[in-house]
Order: sequence, then C-alpha cells, then structure tokens
Amino acid sequence: METTFAGKVSSFRPSEKGAEVDFLDCTTDDVALVAEQFLAGVGLNLEQGTIAQGIYGSGSRAGRAIAGGVVKRRKYRVSISVGDSGVRLSMMSGMSGIGGSWLGLIRERKQRKVFVASLTSYLGGSDTPNPVPTP
Repeated sequence: METTFAGKVSSFRPSEKGAEVDFLDCTTDDVALVAEQFLAGVGLNLEQGTIAQGIYGSGSRAGRAIAGGVVKRRKYRVSISVGDSGVRLSMMSGMSGIGGSWLGLIRERKQRKVFVASLTSYLGGSDTPNPVPTP
C-alpha cells in the first residue's frame, strides 16, 4: 500500500556511526514507516524491539562471532522520539568492527559511509528542509 508522506526534513546530522534526522509536520508513525521502508531497501530487517525503537540487521550473528571479519554482518539501532524540533529519527551502527580484527574494522567504516550516503539520497539530498520520497 502506497501512502504519501507529508513531513519534511528540518535537520540532517550525519556522524561516523550513522545519522540523526529531524522531521516536521508528521507523526512518529509516519517517520517509523519511512525508516522501515528505507532499512528494508538497504537489506536490513527488524531483529529486536519495535519499528520505532529497535535493532535492524543483516547477516549471520553466529557466523560473525565465529569467523570474524570475513562474514558480512550489519546492525543499526533505530530510535524515534518527539522533541521540541519535531520528530527525531536516530539510526546508529550497533557494530564496532573490532570483533573482525582490522578487516572487520575497515569493512564497518566503509559500510557506515555507504549507509549515510544512502540515507541522504533517500531523504532527497543534503539540502534542508527537503521532501522525503513517497513510500
């Protein structure tokens, strides 16, 4: 089912671990739907918690623990809250890369950059305020 997202991005703050995004003119449910659709689009599924307060991931947890950096694993912590500036979406990597030695650390840093670039593109670029694509 397609719905129209009427909210707007008022602030986009990327970091080394992910990004925080503030939205105006929308509800937490609206932002949760946008976040879930973005995460599914980049291959991440809800592993724990709820859509608005959860952990999304891909890859094998057990394989990563056993084989380290040679096994691809991604994990992002998602949090949606309401504040003075509207609805805030926080998406931060839940992995350090240290468990996979130097290979895992390099891969994790690279994945984080790709994740933030994908989120920026999905939200319509880095200019604010800007529209979010219709899910």
